Amino acid sequence: MSEKHTFRLAIAGSWLFSGMAFVVSFWEEDTLPTSLLEYLEAWYSAPLSPVILLVGMALFLVLVAASIGLMAFARWSRPVFLWATIASFCLWPAIGPNVEGPWEALLGDFSVLGFGIVIGLAYCGKYKDHFGGR
Repeated sequence: MSEKHTFRLAIAGSWLFSGMAFVVSFWEEDTLPTSLLEYLEAWYSAPLSPVILLVGMALFLVLVAASIGLMAFARWSRPVFLWATIASFCLWPAIGPNVEGPWEALLGDFSVLGFGIVIGLAYCGKYKDHFGGR
């Protein structure tokens, strides 16, 4: 397996874990205790700030575009992916307390870990040399 293929696999794997966490969140919701389900119903019915919603959607789209750029080894994609990831972490406290089941948490943590590995590989080691002058 080539170096580029391994790097692309790490990006795809991170997104796969993220997608699986999203899907599992709907399945696990029914397994939560009643008090947590009541909290989730209240949280879902409360209005979300339009600014937070727009920023979150924009960051998601930027991360998708930067991931595609990383797979193509475009130079611009490294800082964009790094700063969009940092910005998305900064957005988490504005959303409020988060209720998630154990599998959603596990898969989500693997996704975050994978994104960290991708950032580390993009900036360090043999992979950084593949990001040429594009």
